[in-house]
Amino acid sequence: MPLTVEQTRNNPFVIPERIARRCCFRYANSKDLLVAGLLDHGDALAEHAAVVAAHLGSGTTLLFANNPLYRGETIGSYALVTNAILGYQPPK
Repeated sequence: MPLTVEQTRNNPFVIPERIARRCCFRYANSKDLLVAGLLDHGDALAEHAAVVAAHLGSGTTLLFANNPLYRGETIGSYALVTNAILGYQPPK
């Protein structure tokens, strides 16, 4: 259930919406996840966040679940960095 305004007021356990994290990209569910290469037990990754945008003040940080620039990564992961650089739009 969503919290009411009264429940969110001065509650140290509620993250304010202006600094809340946003999931930009998720891994597929376990039946559609392609398990290949060095990945063992891919079902543990299923439906977890792969890229998260965290806002603080006027800045935005992208958090990657993998290292997209690692020399052993697939070529497809480089698109994550390219899209992060070229597709950046500051929050409104």
